[in-house]
Parts: sequence; structure tokens; C-alpha cells
Amino acid sequence: MAERIYPYRPDYATPPGYVLQDHIEAKGLTPAEFARRHSLPVELIEGIIDGSAPIDADLAALFGRAFNLEAEVWLNMEAIYRRRLERKAVTDAPSAA
Repeated sequence: MAERIYPYRPDYATPPGYVLQDHIEAKGLTPAEFARRHSLPVELIEGIIDGSAPIDADLAALFGRAFNLEAEVWLNMEAIYRRRLERKAVTDAPSAA
């Protein structure tokens, strides 16, 4: 019998902010403390954590320096998250009859 391959296609999207929150907590900080230390609005960090605010190149560079994780990693997580959101919106949209 032939082996079946099942591609990984999650029906959910996890914001890169989950990783950000883990890194912030690993440093013993709250999102508000992290924001203050880096002169960022608390709402921005909270928005990234909940997925409503995107990570741009400047933020990716800052996160890269703060957590010793390349900026490209943050940008890739963001891009994957946004693509999954788009895919989910298309699959969840009611079909026109």
C-alpha cells in the first residue's frame, strides 16, 4: 500500500507576537516594561502580541538586537502569519450562490 502524504495546512494563524511575548517574559519583563525600555508605545507591543499590529523592518531589527534573533526571522514569522490570515479569510468567506 502506498504511503499517503498529508501536507501541513493549519486552519489557524498564530501571530509572531506569541514568540515576542515569550521572549519578553524570558527577560523577566512585562510588555509595558519592554515598550518603555525601547521607547515604543505600549499599545504597539500589545498589538503585535495579539496579532493586530504588524512587525515592520525597523521593529524586526529592534527585536533582533533585543533577543539575539535575526531580523529576518521576525519578518518571516510576520509574513507567514499574514499569509495564513489571508488564506483563512478566503476559506471562511461565504461562497456566492
